Amino acid sequence: MIGKTEQADKRTHFTERAWLEINLSNLRHNAKALQKAMPEGCALMAVVKCDAYGHGGVLAAKELERTGVRSFATATMEEAVRLRENGITGEILILGYTDAGRARDLCGYNLMQSVIGYEYARLLDEAAACAGVSVQVHIKIDTGMHRLGISAGKTSEAGMVFAMQNLEVCGIYTHLCCADSMRPEDIACTRGQIASFYRLTGALAACQVLVIIWCVPQLFLSFPMTRGMKYVLYAVSYMGISLIGPAWLMFSAVYCGHKVGKG
Repeated sequence: MIGKTEQADKRTHFTERAWLEINLSNLRHNAKALQKAMPEGCALMAVVKCDAYGHGGVLAAKELERTGVRSFATATMEEAVRLRENGITGEILILGYTDAGRARDLCGYNLMQSVIGYEYARLLDEAAACAGVSVQVHIKIDTGMHRLGISAGKTSEAGMVFAMQNLEVCGIYTHLCCADSMRPEDIACTRGQIASFYRLTGALAACQVLVIIWCVPQLFLSFPMTRGMKYVLYAVSYMGISLIGPAWLMFSAVYCGHKVGKG
């Protein structure tokens, strides 16, 4: 159960095994704190996939819109459509796979689709042509996460996506897989990913698109970045950073006098 009020209800009985209490005040504070800490010219894109990691996707997106957040990301098209149908008007980027046959729906709901590979881009371009629409896309670059995306070493494939007649490239991004770690080997990995990403975007500089780094809040607090980027954040509820307060707490009923085991 997700609490939807500013202050958690006083619970006099317990019918759920466990529940979450969402602190909307902290959620808004975290968004504002991150926006303030960002370099000049940067913006925040809030990832609200998987029901905003337990916050409630629509609830979190509406609260974040009130703080000035204008860009969101979801894992699936279904999540993105749910935001649209509940009044979210900002940019929405779909991070995962969407069947190319839904090109008309992507356009109709004004959604941006991630290009997760060159072959996928080709199929989406063909489907958009058949539907008579143009689909907005962001190109995902694989710099070491090895999950989805065009390899950072295949600049020509990324460049060919820009030439596709029915895809409107609005941005290009990568996922930094260990940017929240300060271990020397992870710092080296993150710097290597950033360098690899910049080599590719530098080669595509003439394309003039929005460059995005997909990361956790620690990145722009720990690594110098260039101006004009959007920083894509998993969520704005992170703990472990002094300027951020927890936005959700999880509770469970325990009998008085009993010990609680791990897990």
